[in-house]
Amino acid sequence: LFGLGLRQLLVIEFFHKAKDARIRFVAELIFFYCSVGLPILSVLLYNLERCTYFFFPQHMPTFYLGIVFCNCFLLFFAELLYQLLRFQEKAKQLIIIQLASALICFSITISGLAFFHIGIGAMLFGQFMSLSFTTALGCFFFIKKGVYRTIQPVKAIHNSLAHVPKSVIFLPGLLFSWIISGADRWILAHFMDLQSVGIYALANTVSQLFYFLILVPMGNAYIPFMLKEFTRNKQHVWHIEKQNRKNMVQAMVICFFLISIGSGLLIVLKPLLPPGYHPALLYIFPLLLSHLFAMGVYFANCLLQFHKCTYFLSFSILVPATINYILNWLCIPLFGIAGCVCATALANAVYFFVTLLYNHHILNSYIKRQWDMHKKSSLQKQGAPIIVSYRIYQSKENPPLIQRPHSDIAHGRHLDLHFDEVTEQDESQD
Repeated sequence: LFGLGLRQLLVIEFFHKAKDARIRFVAELIFFYCSVGLPILSVLLYNLERCTYFFFPQHMPTFYLGIVFCNCFLLFFAELLYQLLRFQEKAKQLIIIQLASALICFSITISGLAFFHIGIGAMLFGQFMSLSFTTALGCFFFIKKGVYRTIQPVKAIHNSLAHVPKSVIFLPGLLFSWIISGADRWILAHFMDLQSVGIYALANTVSQLFYFLILVPMGNAYIPFMLKEFTRNKQHVWHIEKQNRKNMVQAMVICFFLISIGSGLLIVLKPLLPPGYHPALLYIFPLLLSHLFAMGVYFANCLLQFHKCTYFLSFSILVPATINYILNWLCIPLFGIAGCVCATALANAVYFFVTLLYNHHILNSYIKRQWDMHKKSSLQKQGAPIIVSYRIYQSKENPPLIQRPHSDIAHGRHLDLHFDEVTEQDESQD
């Protein structure tokens, strides 16, 4: 929520702007975020003790929550850099920066746990240093490319305020995403014990491999590619989306067979797990299926992002979040962990089909608009009058002729036509 939906707005607007306009737009978003985010961060840090007591009734060092707030602030810049590198298809730079960031986080966390014994603080500080590294790198590019020169403070604030209503719309969707991804553990802990939560968390962690190996590369490469294709070929959106749907079906079928085979091979992990966590292996396959539906949403959202379906993209996840929440409350008391897994899978399936139906609606609306424009253009061409002037050569043998408009023959006699102007008029004028 700290990012105010600005990065989500960037996805919608980026490919519809020219190069110079993109640079100014990014600079304005950064300027506005700093103008709003820095005061908020300062207020939170100043009232750190009150915030700590509010969020954590039990004793906890206030320093930890301070690092969390700083991480929340810096996350916007790190994700923005990754986002811009994806849009520019700079995969090599993106991978190198992400690997360096991960290495910093991992090394600091391990050092803090193994040598300094600072527990949770090591993990938080590792995240802080990783985000600081990525943010510093983004600042370096920001200065090197001269992006800061495009910032006109008064104009930037005015333009940013115009964009705020569009960006804030995404906040409910972000909140619903958090609910659909994390609320099930809270409900599971409420009805069952922490060991059940651990079993579900283990199964969910293994299924997250699908997210990192499939969905993240897809989001980094395929979605920006499709948005560029839509932008370059606006007259052939239907053909591009038709190919996109074929890609979706093929990818989902291939991934279904892969996760089926992979789930069967997970039996090799059984000797490595404590006996109490063996049931987690049974829940991995249905959780992988839920990620398969999430992949379908990625494909269906390409057209919606291009057509700036902001309200739908923000509020569509309300439906699966609500279904997930209700099914968890109903199914967990009856079926335990299995009920929680089924609720997650069904919620993602509903999300996929709702998105696909709206994608179909948008595509049909686009086709209808194109057909209406083509029909109107054809009628105008067929009924467009041609304004001409006739230069008629007369003699004693050829008396004055009765002119017939739009004809080069009058009573069988020859006319020399001199075209002055050709105009097209509307149907009503015609």
